[in-house]
Amino acid sequence: MTDPYASEVDTLALIRRDQRSDVEKKLDAMLDECGALEMGAEPFLILRQITLEQMTTIESIKQAITDPENQPSQFGTVTMEYMQREIATEREAVNNAYRERNQLVALLSTLFPSGKAKTAIEGWDEAWHGCVYIDFPWGQASWHYHTDDEWMFAHLPPYTKVWDGHTTDAKYAAIATAIRARGQA
Repeated sequence: MTDPYASEVDTLALIRRDQRSDVEKKLDAMLDECGALEMGAEPFLILRQITLEQMTTIESIKQAITDPENQPSQFGTVTMEYMQREIATEREAVNNAYRERNQLVALLSTLFPSGKAKTAIEGWDEAWHGCVYIDFPWGQASWHYHTDDEWMFAHLPPYTKVWDGHTTDAKYAAIATAIRARGQA
C-alpha cells in the first residue's frame, strides 16, 4: 500500500514548479475551500475558467491604473477615453460571463421545479431584480439575472414560495455536495 500523501520534499518541489499566476492561485484557493476542485465537475471547471478570465482582466486594469508609467507625467497620462474603453470592455466581459452562467441556470430550470420572481434588493440596480428559483431535491437555490437575459427565463411561471434564506456560499456548497454524491452513485 502506498502512502496517499506527498512527502514534504515532493510538496516543496510542486510549490516551486507551480506556474499559476497569483490570480489563478487565489481563485483556486477559493474553489478549494468549497470543494469544487476535488470534484473536477465540468460546470465548475467552466465557471473557473470564466471567473479566471474576469479576475485576470480586473488585475490588468488595476495594474494599468497603478503602474507609474501610466501616471501623469511630462510625457502624458492615461486618458479618460482610454479608461472608459477599458471599463466598457470589462463590463462586456462580465456581462458575457453572467450570460453564460444564466444559460446553465436556464437549462437547470427545465430539469427541476422552478419559477421566477422580482426581488428588490436595496442598493442593487433594478435591472438585476429578476431572480430564478430552483427547487432541487436538496433544497432551494436562486440566481439573479439582468433584464437583458430575462428572455432565457420566459418559460418559467411565477415563483410562489418564499426565499429560504440560503446564502451564495451555502447554495454552492449544497451543489458541490450533490455533485460529489452523483459522482459516487
